Amino acid sequence: NEAIPEVSKQGISIKQIVKRTGHSRKLVRSVLRGQRSDVFRVRQSSLEAWLPWLDSRLEQGARKASALWSDMREKGFCGQIGVVSEWARRRRLAETTDQSAFARTPSAPAGQLASLAVPLVVALAGKDELIDPDRCRAFLAEHGANVLACDALPETKHLDIILDAADFLRRALVILEGGSK
Repeated sequence: NEAIPEVSKQGISIKQIVKRTGHSRKLVRSVLRGQRSDVFRVRQSSLEAWLPWLDSRLEQGARKASALWSDMREKGFCGQIGVVSEWARRRRLAETTDQSAFARTPSAPAGQLASLAVPLVVALAGKDELIDPDRCRAFLAEHGANVLACDALPETKHLDIILDAADFLRRALVILEGGSK
């Protein structure tokens, strides 16, 4: 349980904590926010001490869980192969999930934005790790004739925008209804 906050104190991102520990992103975020102190598995994982070694082996190109497990057994690992293979499966899944974001990038964003027939309200993350809010604002100003409101929430990061945008959206709805706030 203490592993997640300890790793976070070292400045490691949530994405990296998820890769290293094998816990879900939701669980890691809830532990870091203090909403949850118990992790579904209270006992320490037999892999905990081996995570730095596993990371270095992956960087060297090792991919087969069975080969990693064999090497670990020779060095004194007492866990079962299933623990290593599940960790490797989750790690591969995390790596392929990272690549899926590129597959969803629009091929002609200006045309797609112009073709939208509905008014848009855009909330941007002020501290986004993937998208520069200033460049996005400039793009919307140039191509988004139907953008009613566009604002960057200053302390918000990439996916946190989903949770932090409620007040921004409420204000935008008031504007849409003809009120002022």
